[in-house]
Amino acid sequence: MPRVKADIEIDVLTEAKKRIHHIFDLFASVVVMFSGGKDSLAVLHLTYEVMQERGITRPLAAGRS
Repeated sequence: MPRVKADIEIDVLTEAKKRIHHIFDLFASVVVMFSGGKDSLAVLHLTYEVMQERGITRPLAAGRS
């Protein structure tokens, strides 16, 4: 069955942060794997922003992949 694309009203940045918030809701500890590329740097930065929004003050755990 082919997938059907649907437009959403939310921009990519907002949706990405929403997903990261959901991960923090599900798990007690979160680790971001970091390869050094621009995509993983963006995820690392967004995760840090979400932590600030949630008032999380512990250090962000990042592993090198």
